[in-house]
Order: sequence, then structure tokens, then C-alpha cells
Amino acid sequence: MKSTLLVLALCALLAGCALAPDETEPSWTDARLSDSPPAAAPAYIERAVLSDNERLALAQGAAQALAARERVRLTGAALRAPTVDTAQFVVEARARALPPQPDPR
Repeated sequence: MKSTLLVLALCALLAGCALAPDETEPSWTDARLSDSPPAAAPAYIERAVLSDNERLALAQGAAQALAARERVRLTGAALRAPTVDTAQFVVEARARALPPQPDPR
């Protein structure tokens, strides 16, 4: 009984796949691109000239961003640096890792 249901389900799936359309409809972007003729690339790109105030504002913003980056880097380095507690722990761990020394008697 189970095999019969499985075969019927597989046949239904195969029939459903056979009924699916082969070619899809082109999207609206493809239709829009095919309607317009290809255009040539621009001969030049107009360059925007910044005023002195805009240039100064951009330079100040860049300096502030660099200073913030340096503060974050220094804070991260300080947080990763070993503290007195970790240094003491390392000394104790090394002392515990040494095998016991035999008595020289």
C-alpha cells in the first residue's frame, strides 16, 4: 500500500513538473533595456570643485575619524594587555607545572 502511494505521489510530481512553462516571461527591466537603443559612454565626467569651507570641513571630519580610530585601537590594546593579576597567575601556573624536585639527602 505504501509503495503504491509513493508511486502515485511521484507520478503526480512528475506530471506537475511536465506542466510547468518552459520559457519565462522577460522582466520589465529586460523589456525596458530592449526598447532603448544602446548609448555611448560619456566623453567626460564633470569634476565638482569644492569650496574652501567644504574642503576644510572634510579635512576636519577625516581628522576626527582618524583620532577616533586611534582611541579605539589604544583602548583595545589596553584591554588585551596583561594585568598584574594575569602576570601573577602565569608565575603561579609555571611554578605548579614544574615537577617536584627530589630531596638531595
